[in-house]
This record gives sequence, structure tokens and C-alpha cells, in this order.
Amino acid sequence: MIPCVSCGQDMPKLRLTQYSYKDCVNCSTVEAYRAVTTVSGSGDDTWNDIQIMTSEQYQYHQKISQQVEKEISRKKKK
Repeated sequence: MIPCVSCGQDMPKLRLTQYSYKDCVNCSTVEAYRAVTTVSGSGDDTWNDIQIMTSEQYQYHQKISQQVEKEISRKKKK
């Protein structure tokens, strides 16, 4: 264990040596990443994928997805 540069509490040495984080998890300002699954292609050439994104990107994705769903729903009612 090594001390966190922000609070001085013990943190795993691997956090610094392997990932270059100088702060412990409690002091970190990095938010959790999110993932969205996607399906691409058509017919026999389809595949699934995962898009990794920051919390901000995920929130934007959700906002756009909701707008698209509303538009599709609106067009179906016509």
C-alpha cells in the first residue's frame, strides 16, 4: 500500500504503478464510465458491439435517444 497524494490514506500501489492514478478512489474526480450496446449491419451481416462513454456522453446519448423515440412514435400515430 502507498499513501494517496490528496488525503494520505492507504491505497493499492497497483493503482499508481499500473494505472498512473495518484489519488485513491475516494479522492478521485473521475466519474464512472457507461456503456451502450449497439446492433449494426443487416441480414446475415449483423453484429453486436459495446460503446464505452463518459457520463456526459451517456447523458447526451440518452437525451438524443429519447428524442428519436418520441419522433418515431409521433410518426407511427399519423
